[in-house]
Amino acid sequence: MKRTFLGAVLLCLAGIILPAKAAIVDSGTCGANLTWTLTDDGTLTISGSGEMNDYGVDAPWSSQHSDDIKTVQIEQGVTSIGGGAFFNCSSLTSVNIPKSVTSIGKQAFSYCTSLTFISIPESVVNIGSYAFSGTALFENESNWNNGVLYVDQCLLAVKSNLNGSYSVWEGTRLIADGAFSGCSSLTSIIIPDGVTSIGEWTFEGCINLVSVSIPESMTNIGDYAFNGCSFLNSINIPENIKSIGERTFFFCSSLTSIILPKSMTSIGGSAFAYCSGLTQMTVLAIVPPVVNTSAFDKVSRDIPVYVPAESLTAYQNADVWKEFNLQAMASTGLHTPALPESIRVYDGLLHNPQGLSVSLYDMQGCRVYCGTATVLHMPAGVYVLQCGAASGKVVFE
Repeated sequence: MKRTFLGAVLLCLAGIILPAKAAIVDSGTCGANLTWTLTDDGTLTISGSGEMNDYGVDAPWSSQHSDDIKTVQIEQGVTSIGGGAFFNCSSLTSVNIPKSVTSIGKQAFSYCTSLTFISIPESVVNIGSYAFSGTALFENESNWNNGVLYVDQCLLAVKSNLNGSYSVWEGTRLIADGAFSGCSSLTSIIIPDGVTSIGEWTFEGCINLVSVSIPESMTNIGDYAFNGCSFLNSINIPENIKSIGERTFFFCSSLTSIILPKSMTSIGGSAFAYCSGLTQMTVLAIVPPVVNTSAFDKVSRDIPVYVPAESLTAYQNADVWKEFNLQAMASTGLHTPALPESIRVYDGLLHNPQGLSVSLYDMQGCRVYCGTATVLHMPAGVYVLQCGAASGKVVFE
C-alpha cells in the first residue's frame, strides 16, 4: 500500500514542469561600478554601487531593447538614476527604486508611455527637469491638482498657465528642477517648512514673480533657480544655505537688497549678475565667502556692503568684496529702509494684517523666523524684522 502511494506521488511530481529561469539576452556596464542585465522576460536589472552614467537618448540598452523593457529593477547600492537613462522605454510599466538612490536625472523616464505609477523614496533629494514628462503618469489629468503634479511629497511639475499666488502643499520635501519654469503669470510663491531643496531652473523665466517665501528648512537652491525673475523684489536666503550657484539670481533687476547668512561660503558665476537694482548688501558670514569674478557683474561697486565689524579687514583684502563700498555692520546687523506701517508689535504679538513675507533675526544675526503669519508670538526680547528691502528693530515684551 505504501509503495503504491509513493509511486503515485512520484508520478505527480514528474508531471510538474518547473518554470524556466529567464535567460539573459544582453548585459553591460552603466557606471564606474554598475552593471546591467536584460532578461528575455523584459526585466532590466541595475546592480553594483555608486552613480549611474548620464545619457541623452543613448543608454546602452536603448538602441536595441528600448521597446522590450517592461520592468526596471534597481538594486540597493545604486545612488543615482542617470539623465535620459530610460528615455522612450515605451513598454516600461514597473520601476523599483531603492533607498540608496539620492537623485533622478533629467528626462530619466521621459516618454515611458506605459508607466502609470512611480514610488519615489525619501532618500531622493534631487529630481531633474522633465524626469517624468510624457509618461502615462504625467499625461493623466487626474493625477494633477489645479495644474500641479505631486508624487510622494515631491512637486514634479507645474503647468505654465498657473497664475497669481501659489502655496506649495504642506508636507512637500523637494521641488524638482524646472518645476515652475516659464510660469510667466505667477506672482508669489510660499514654500512651507520641510522643503529642503529648490532644484535648478525651478523659477527660471517667471517674469512676474514678485515675492518668494523660503523656509528655514531649505538647504539647497539650485543653479539658475530664479534666473530672469526681473520683478522679484525680495528674497530671504535661509541660514542653512552655504552656497549660491551659477546664475541663481541672474537678471533679478528689481532686487534692492540682499542678506547673505552666516553660513554662506561661496557664490557662483553670474549668481547676482545684472541685479542692477541692488542698493545695498548685508553679509553676515564671518569669513568672506569665495566669490566668482562674474558673480556681481553689472552691480554698482558704489553700493554699501555691510559686513561683521570684526571681519572688515578680511573683506577689504578678499577678491571681489574689496571692490565694494564696505561698511562695518552696526549692532543690528541690518541696514535698510523703514518697515511698512501696517506691521506693528504690541501686546507681545507681531501684527502683520496683510500677510507680508517677513523674517526675524536675533541680535546675533541668526534668523529665527520666516513666514507670512498675520499674528505671531515670539519669546520676549529685541529682534530685527525684515520685510522686503525694509527692516527695523522690534521688541517683544
